[in-house]
Amino acid sequence: MNKDLELPMVPQKVAVISSSTAAGYQDFQNQLNNNAYGYRFYTHLFPALMQGNQASESIIAALEHIYLYEDFFDVVVIIRGGGSQLDLSCFDDYELAFHITQFPLPVLTGIGHEKDDTISDMVAHTRMKTPTAVAEFLVAGVMQFEVHLDELQQEFVNSVEDILAESRQRLDNAVKTLKPVVQQLLFNRQKKLSRYVWQMESSVSEILRSNEYRLSRKKDEIKELSGRLIHDKRYRLDEYHHFISRASAHQLEEGKLRMNALLEKLKRQSKSRFFAERNHLLLAEKRRELLDPLNILKRGYSITYHSGKALKEIAQLQEGDEVRTMLVDGTFTSRVIEKTKESKRNKS
Repeated sequence: MNKDLELPMVPQKVAVISSSTAAGYQDFQNQLNNNAYGYRFYTHLFPALMQGNQASESIIAALEHIYLYEDFFDVVVIIRGGGSQLDLSCFDDYELAFHITQFPLPVLTGIGHEKDDTISDMVAHTRMKTPTAVAEFLVAGVMQFEVHLDELQQEFVNSVEDILAESRQRLDNAVKTLKPVVQQLLFNRQKKLSRYVWQMESSVSEILRSNEYRLSRKKDEIKELSGRLIHDKRYRLDEYHHFISRASAHQLEEGKLRMNALLEKLKRQSKSRFFAERNHLLLAEKRRELLDPLNILKRGYSITYHSGKALKEIAQLQEGDEVRTMLVDGTFTSRVIEKTKESKRNKS
């Protein structure tokens, strides 16, 4: 059943079942990744035992793992680096052969035994003698697809060139056929157009003469009417000018008074805000001086550190611990000889 599956045209996503330390696996990877054509392949190793009593179960487990990703991979490759007939007996296992026949992806084998075929080789989609041969088979498949693409490209180019040549010929024939017809149509249209132009020139001349007389009359009427309108507008404009001059002077004086009042108010507010901010700044500076650790030390206090941290409670110390004490003019190191916890009564 596995042989009936169609091999992908470009098998580039390969699930590999092998031992990570097998020489055949390394040969397969080198041959695939360093192919002369620069093709890129994605491979993922599903590790399995390649010989021994548990080898068939390990390979079946790898197949079941690959089955979860059947939509991603193109083919499955089972490879190892050859060995004795006894080492290859696991590939004659019935359960392993059954899983290969039922697997939904084409299975390629390259077990590395050139003399005899195992049952897994017989039921697999394609059997190769060595892991290197399997890699060459995959590279050849991609190369064949590329050659096919080149052939399709050339066929497409040839077809387009044939279509263009045929269309060009049809266009030339159509031009030869339509040229006399178009020339005759143009000649007839030109005669009609010349006749229309002559008729329009006669009509336009008559209309222009008539409109010129009317335009002269309208011009005189507009000139007389414009004179009266200009005189009336000039009189009204003088009246508006005097009224605006008086109103502007009054508004300007009122604006100056409001501006002076606003300036005085702004000065008072600015001065009050300045003093408030200065007092706030002086208070903050005083608080900073009171909280400055150096000033605290100057008043006779000290800070004791243990393991780089300031001590807050006696419970943080054990007898024999070294502590460092900071004074205002330097530090000194001491060792805890005895510690006494202050009673609750004394604290209160």
